[in-house]
Amino acid sequence: MGLSALVAAAGCGASGASEPFISGEVSGSYAGHPFELAFGYATIFREQGVIALSASESACDPPERDHLPASTTATFVLPDLAVGSYTGVVVEIYYAGAGFDSFGSNEGNITISAVTDASVAGTIDYAYTLAPGPLYSAKGAFEVVRCASVPR
Repeated sequence: MGLSALVAAAGCGASGASEPFISGEVSGSYAGHPFELAFGYATIFREQGVIALSASESACDPPERDHLPASTTATFVLPDLAVGSYTGVVVEIYYAGAGFDSFGSNEGNITISAVTDASVAGTIDYAYTLAPGPLYSAKGAFEVVRCASVPR
């Protein structure tokens, strides 16, 4: 199942607002448009870890186009929410500018440094350039709330 379809189906089980990062700072670029991500959550869906990082508050619900805030959101799926380093991770960035677009590729390097019942902490290092053109990137550290798992 592709990242978009999986992330579009994922949810946190509770429809409350996502929390600001517990700590950290993630910044990046969508086709040359800079952004700062400051909200997010992590959950388990279909036995995989899903993390969504956003520039503005969003519901702890599926990060799909109909539910995303009018800002920028980066999402990625891991085999589990477990401490470790993951390479070649598909990172998808959704960008709400003049319209609503998304871009993703498997260039992500994710390190999860801590996992508790309440939060997930780690780093993201993602960059992809369409030759000769725009840069898509997200880089920094995050600690986000952990939402309830979705058993579907």
